[in-house]
Amino acid sequence: MDATESYKISLFFKDIKTPLVYPVKNSEEERILREAADMINSSYSKYKDKIAGMDNASYFVMVAILLARKLIKTSEEKISIEKELESLEKEIATYLKNNNL
Repeated sequence: MDATESYKISLFFKDIKTPLVYPVKNSEEERILREAADMINSSYSKYKDKIAGMDNASYFVMVAILLARKLIKTSEEKISIEKELESLEKEIATYLKNNNL
């Protein structure tokens, strides 16, 4: 298989009878998708155990909100770290310039 080819994998989600089929280009992409499916299934099970009586779609929406919240928080942390890194780089450059290093 060359770099432009893809293959399909089946991912199974809680309480969904038919697997979802995704095309992937390499084993790293497959690993990430399978890990994501495991994360979704784990979160789904936790919500279903904690809150009984909801329909499946509601549990999946709760999982989507959880994952979106994590994504937003991680994105904000990344931006903050990048700004801190930029500030440190400027501080180091100034120090090196002022000390003829």
